[in-house]
Amino acid sequence: MVVRWLGRRLATAAVPTSLIRHSIVRAGPVSTRWASSAAKLRETSAPDVAEDAPALAESDAVSSEQPEFSTLKGRVSDRTLQAIARAPFNIRHMSPVQAAVLPLLPELAEPYDPNNTSESPRDLLVKARTGTGKTLGFLIPAIEARLKALDKQAQQAVTDSGMNSDRHAADRMKRTLARREVGALILSPTRELATQIANEAIKLSANHSGLEVRLFVGGVSKQMQMREWMKGRRDIVVGTPGRIRDVLENEPVVKEALSTAKLFILDEADTLLDMGFRAEIDAIADFLPPTPERQTFMFSATVSPAIRDVAREILNRKHKFINCVSNDAPPVHAHIPQHYTVLPDATHQLPHVLRLLAQDQLTNVGKSKTIIFLPTTKLTKLFASYIRELANSLPAGPRTRIFEIHSLLNQNQRSRTSDRFRNDNSGASILISSDVSARGVDYPGVTRVIQVGVPTSADQYVHRVGRTGRGSARTGRADLVLLPFESGFVKWQLHNIPIKSLTVEQLESEVLALAQTHDESPGAYVQKNASGLRGSGSRAPFVPKVFPGVSGLNEVLPALHEQVEEDSIRDTVASLLGYYVGRISDARCSRDDVLNGLKEWAVQTGGLPAPPHFSHSFLTRLGFMGQQDQRRGSRQGGYGMRGRDTSSFRHDRESGFRSREGRDFGHRDRAPRDGGDSGYRTPREGRDSGYRTSREGRDPGYRTPREDGDSDFRTPREDGDSGYRKPRENRNSDGRPSRDSSRRQPWMQRGQRK
Repeated sequence: MVVRWLGRRLATAAVPTSLIRHSIVRAGPVSTRWASSAAKLRETSAPDVAEDAPALAESDAVSSEQPEFSTLKGRVSDRTLQAIARAPFNIRHMSPVQAAVLPLLPELAEPYDPNNTSESPRDLLVKARTGTGKTLGFLIPAIEARLKALDKQAQQAVTDSGMNSDRHAADRMKRTLARREVGALILSPTRELATQIANEAIKLSANHSGLEVRLFVGGVSKQMQMREWMKGRRDIVVGTPGRIRDVLENEPVVKEALSTAKLFILDEADTLLDMGFRAEIDAIADFLPPTPERQTFMFSATVSPAIRDVAREILNRKHKFINCVSNDAPPVHAHIPQHYTVLPDATHQLPHVLRLLAQDQLTNVGKSKTIIFLPTTKLTKLFASYIRELANSLPAGPRTRIFEIHSLLNQNQRSRTSDRFRNDNSGASILISSDVSARGVDYPGVTRVIQVGVPTSADQYVHRVGRTGRGSARTGRADLVLLPFESGFVKWQLHNIPIKSLTVEQLESEVLALAQTHDESPGAYVQKNASGLRGSGSRAPFVPKVFPGVSGLNEVLPALHEQVEEDSIRDTVASLLGYYVGRISDARCSRDDVLNGLKEWAVQTGGLPAPPHFSHSFLTRLGFMGQQDQRRGSRQGGYGMRGRDTSSFRHDRESGFRSREGRDFGHRDRAPRDGGDSGYRTPREGRDSGYRTSREGRDPGYRTPREDGDSDFRTPREDGDSGYRKPRENRNSDGRPSRDSSRRQPWMQRGQRK
């Protein structure tokens, strides 16, 4: 009966039915790995909040000291409380963020009344870390607010029609309103997190007859989403900013419905801003009812200046700030062992990652579950193919299951992969992912996170680490694998994080020792290290002899290189160039370090016979060369006009590019002309600097801007070195040559250009 009900309800979702049904049926119980606290909550209500506001202290396990959901009886509807207490939730105690937000009910869920002078807050800014139960913290108020709004509107409509006691008329009016107006709009930064929120909303509203959830995300047919949108109710709408803005601007029926949304929720608000969705947030907010008619919740792991700016724009001036992150409490990731390795060169990258996987399989016998994060989609695809080819070298051998997820997969494929990895119980599974799985998505039982390359920021590093060691699981571990030019990231970005150095040799000796111990007595090793094997029952978790495979990892690359397509490697390097051009300051490296490092990677890891060549124009488009280099100088590693010798890059065929007479470097590599002593000139691309220097056959005089057409005069030149010259006798008062001048200037002789 439950399955039939789920199928009926899921058929109305705004994504393909097969996708949502797959996600719901296999989702399993909601994780209860939430933080706990015995401290008393303190709150501030102010337009501008301070980062150091008092907060709850947090730990990582559910605590019996937290209030029970039963204490909300009378504040929250009985059917909502029943859904929380029963499967699949089975939750008894609230998390700190839930204990901070939910007692504000029922006032928090009351419909807007312009005549109400109550001081109860309607808008919230909540600082809470990922994985602390905040999804229920905003879904419960959203459902309660929807129920109250429908009751009030339906009753008012019935009263206006003169049928005060007609319950059936009120029910019909509720259904009509539910199909015409939206209750809550929830924005999430990623498709995966949006799908997860929609699944939780469906399960939480299971006891409420008729409530439906809509999901609008990219990667899924918009036509199908719109077809489903037209069929059912619009109680809760969950989506990603890009798709929501798209349907608002191009689908009038969606715009009309969302213009009535009573509640606007931003989940992972800091990530929304980090991913560049500020314009989408502002545009979507403009479509919605204005504050205070519209109620707004913002949930964020940090309260940065950017978050404060958004709060000032979209929250009510009297919003309540709730801080659930204690300043003196250790970070969520502090208990997770973290290691970093700066590789001697790129030849060690793939063998080192394989050893980390082997180490995790040998130390987490029968329960190894690893996520590998890579910086770009193309590198994610390449590593997935590499590791599939070499999986037999790992201790679990062919039993190793490998999953791949990135932006080139459509949303249906990504959701299926995410669900399969989440529910995998093989005991040796690997998810190779780009940043689509970095934050918000819950994968229970992850034993290790491996990050290859520099993350987008220190915060992103922390969020990735947070995928392991969650809740009561204290056996998680995180590893960061860096190429030589990336080593500055640890020193400059992770200086406040307890991360330890691990050399290639140390890891190799540890893995070989574990493999030898296993091979000496496989049965005893498994019995000693396995704490309840998953899935396979009595089957051995490893190949009979582990040592031969892990000892030969240094020799795997040559055979692998024979199968690699050179175009694929070049495309991967090009994507990495685009990625690292924005990470140069974070890693404190220079652009030539990045370029040379990636060229070495293409040969040593990618297997190219020679470094790839990239044209000057391509590198300029990526941002590796341009006008900004003049201003950056050597401090940030640019090819600046001052303070950095760039001569080695002007005609270096091996580097893959050369300068074109210094046009993008701001100078020439030739001797000064006309007796000048600078040898430099400014860029010519934009012509917006207001002047230009001399060119061969022209006077070296200084020119002022020519935008108005009348100021193209040259100032006097008092001496031979200052760059000025005296006016000619046959010039007008505005400095331009007169029409009857017998001496035409070079620029007039070539077509009389003015």
